[in-house]
Order: sequence, then structure tokens, then C-alpha cells
Amino acid sequence: VSVPGDPFRPYFEAVLRGILRSSFSAVVVVNSHGSVEPLLKEIGFKLVLEQFESGVASPRPILVLNVYDCAAKAGALFQQAI
Repeated sequence: VSVPGDPFRPYFEAVLRGILRSSFSAVVVVNSHGSVEPLLKEIGFKLVLEQFESGVASPRPILVLNVYDCAAKAGALFQQAI
């Protein structure tokens, strides 16, 4: 099933906003579908920028990673093949 970007964008933004209402100090999104990576980064950047523009004392970062770009480093860190 493929969901076009236009309906997915507000859904993903709502999910991130919900997480930002919690006490987490940062958000890390690990993606394994390369085609949506630009959309994920766009929304993450938008929400971090909103924090800066609103004057929040400690803006919380939103990091979007592609699992294939970080699998080897994660495997080495946890001493497991990923």
C-alpha cells in the first residue's frame, strides 16, 4: 500500500507534534522507505524551526535517519550484525 505525500504529511506532522508534547528531549525517526525521506525531513525541519521562532528555551531536535545509512554504525555500537 502506498500513501501519497499530501495525505501523509499532516498525519506525520500530527504524530511528531504529539511526541513533542511529551517529556522526550529529542525525536529520532528511523526510516526504511527512502522515497519518503525528504517528506520526513521537511516536516521535522518545520517543527524544529517553529520551536526556534517561538522562543522556546531548549528546542528539541528532530533527527530523521535512513536505516540503511546507519545500520553498520548501529551494529558496531551494539556489537550485533544488523
